[in-house]
Amino acid sequence: MSKRIWRDFWGWQESISECCCGWKGQNTELRSEYFGEVAELYCPKCEARLGLVSLVVGLDSTVRAAALGNEDAIQQLTRMPLLPKSEDANRESGLESGQG
Repeated sequence: MSKRIWRDFWGWQESISECCCGWKGQNTELRSEYFGEVAELYCPKCEARLGLVSLVVGLDSTVRAAALGNEDAIQQLTRMPLLPKSEDANRESGLESGQG
């Protein structure tokens, strides 16, 4: 079977993978090895490498996944601190540094 790469962390667990040994199942059943910002995924039956998943979780992809109903992404958003406005947004709203 071909190896897959999941560039977006959200949703890879719900995918189905299959291996040349005949195993087929949810990605949550795959064995994983973590290497910094990626994880290699292996068949639980024969240990063949079936893919890679990015462990980088950005705000944009988390918001998209939450909007689609992903419960893990929704929970992650509730744990994220509020982000300060960017300088451009501050300038547009008249809150630029030194103004008061």
